Amino acid sequence: MNSYHHTHSRSTVALLSIALLALSAISELPRVVSSAASLPLARPLAQAINPNPPASPVKLIFIHHSCGEYWLEDVGSSDYSGGLGVALRDNNYFVSDTNYGWGPDSIGDNTDIGHWWTWFRGPDSTTYLGALYTEYDQHSWYSRLDTDPGGENEIVMFKSCFPNSNLEGNPGDPPATDPNPLRGQDVWSGYHTVANAKGIYNDLLTYFATRQERLFIVITAPPVTDDTYAANARAFNTWLVNDWLDGYPHSNVAVFDFYNVLTHPNNHHRVYSESIQYVTSNGDGTLYYPGPDGSHPSAAGNQKARNEFVPLLNVYYNRWKSGVAPSLTLTAPTGSTIWPISSQQQIRWTTIGAISHVNLDYSTDGFATSHDIATSVVNTGCYTWTTPATPSTSVQVRVADAASPATIYATSAAFTLYVDHYYIYLPAVLRDYHTWDAYYEENDHWLDAYGPLVSGKAYLAYPDDTDDYYCFVLSAPATVTVSVADFAPTSTNGTVMLYGPAVENERGNLIDYYGPPGDSSMSLGPHSLGPGKYYIRVNTAKGHSTTQLYRLTVTY
Repeated sequence: MNSYHHTHSRSTVALLSIALLALSAISELPRVVSSAASLPLARPLAQAINPNPPASPVKLIFIHHSCGEYWLEDVGSSDYSGGLGVALRDNNYFVSDTNYGWGPDSIGDNTDIGHWWTWFRGPDSTTYLGALYTEYDQHSWYSRLDTDPGGENEIVMFKSCFPNSNLEGNPGDPPATDPNPLRGQDVWSGYHTVANAKGIYNDLLTYFATRQERLFIVITAPPVTDDTYAANARAFNTWLVNDWLDGYPHSNVAVFDFYNVLTHPNNHHRVYSESIQYVTSNGDGTLYYPGPDGSHPSAAGNQKARNEFVPLLNVYYNRWKSGVAPSLTLTAPTGSTIWPISSQQQIRWTTIGAISHVNLDYSTDGFATSHDIATSVVNTGCYTWTTPATPSTSVQVRVADAASPATIYATSAAFTLYVDHYYIYLPAVLRDYHTWDAYYEENDHWLDAYGPLVSGKAYLAYPDDTDDYYCFVLSAPATVTVSVADFAPTSTNGTVMLYGPAVENERGNLIDYYGPPGDSSMSLGPHSLGPGKYYIRVNTAKGHSTTQLYRLTVTY
């Protein structure tokens, strides 16, 4: 239908159009409400987020009805014109499209969610797709490149019309499995539910995985002005962006949330600050930009969607053409990791493909809730993390592509954060009270020794009197080392001693002691000791401090 064919030479106008898209996006930035990191726009975009147009023309086919027609339409043609055709042209895409009445069996009439199964999985799908991949004409009013670059269509965009946002069911319904009654059915069939719609899109992945030579772009259905099913539409489209492609191993499928962009000026799905920004928290889920008929998006809404979509399409195209599906693998921590609380530890991971920036977070409940570690940091393969102060045996760490955190990520097995020191609190009345012939606090004598001590853990105490006794038990022969650090600098004649093995109520023989006394750091061993109970005596003599904790550690 060449009567629709508006051509334009691709010259300096192309560069101006790209610049206008960028300026339009920047003009909205002060109104953005987002959790995304605010990074300087002047920073160069990295390879993983490459919004540059293809170097040579790429053939693209768009399956749509009236909303898509208006979106493609050259600006100024009507009150609905989105100018998408010109923007795609100026980004080096040769665009063709289908519309009502197109193709074998007039399959172009059928673009509801249930119909996508007919297009891509049904018994006549080979016929329909053969015609689609070789359709190079226009069936709507828009400008495109003058010259067909040859070959088949590489990119397939497909979109359902706004009635498809009236999904019944509940927002959290899981995808339907066989038999799915929505297959081949329209939006009015009674089967148009959240669960069945999710099931249809899951069906499509089976076909898409066999056609990695093509890039498939899902354009979500635009919103309606009635809020009856707004919560369902919001949940379904968010599922498409964040969850649908979980586990899909290829880079030839992507989603643009046309619905979301049209629900509020501050909702976005776009390239922003070296990431793919997805903001959904504003508005009530209905059409914010109604055109004169009250149903189709207005020119303002369509142009906002155009500005956000085209750079994102370039990102999806460049990622697909890289030939590598980006992935991340965590190497540390692992399920056997045991780290002290409030300590600095290295999170490590490996990367396949182009991922320039990553997000890191952790959870103690299987990511039902999570806590940020770092957001949009340069991907170096490691990050120094100060572990939280709360011990847990169910800690998990996650690293995610900052551009696609919901679909490209790696999660560790549950590991342990433990308390690596214990405070030994003494009664305040006994501080600074000492005597040579009686003991008043619980570890002044070996019969009241604190313990048994755990190997490798630090114990903190004040040297508040003459002696502090500790004990540990060996169940088998072991090599033992005792160390005291941060000993009070005024304890000029303090020392540490090791006794054992205990015999009944006696502490046993003196095995070792540290001398000369008075150092702030003291150690004994290593000593090869047999099974039994042993005592450590920290002796402060008469010169001691009540303001500085010392740290005692025994390893065996």
